[in-house]
Amino acid sequence: MLGRIWRQYTNSGIRWKPGPMIFFAGIIAGVLIAQTKATTADTGLFSEYFLNQYASLSVNIEKLFLYIGGYRISQYLAVVCAGFLPLAPAILTGLIFLTGMLWGTMAGISVIQLGGKGLMICVAGLFPQILFYIPAFGWVILWTSCGGSNRKKYVFLAALGLFFLFFGVACEAALNPGLVRQILRKI
Repeated sequence: MLGRIWRQYTNSGIRWKPGPMIFFAGIIAGVLIAQTKATTADTGLFSEYFLNQYASLSVNIEKLFLYIGGYRISQYLAVVCAGFLPLAPAILTGLIFLTGMLWGTMAGISVIQLGGKGLMICVAGLFPQILFYIPAFGWVILWTSCGGSNRKKYVFLAALGLFFLFFGVACEAALNPGLVRQILRKI
């Protein structure tokens, strides 16, 4: 039964895309790292002192926009430039794994420190900007990992991704701090 399904899949012309599996393997690795470092989870972003300070913090949106914009643009340009290299699929696969590992570590530490509330804070920290960052980075990564060779289309996708990146940065600077603050006040 499984052999027949596998033959249909491989004969359909659809290429196997390991990206999600590598991302989730990175998440598992990050959770395992957080579990081994459980004794150091009492400090940092999820300490009670930091969360109380953040809940009452006023944010300068313009400065935050410039700071996040510079950081995200440098990340985006690194991914776009990596797409031009011959080893681009390997490099971007490594970046996908590291991203998953970072998310897994952050989620693991938040759960160790705060339980389900910590996971809620992590999820709130991703919205709404993640809805713009996934298309921005995803198109470039998918194009490269699927063997796209038309450079004009790649540059077009990169420019379109830059458009989405701008809206993601705007959401991260303007909407996200208020959303996280509201959740922290209710916890």
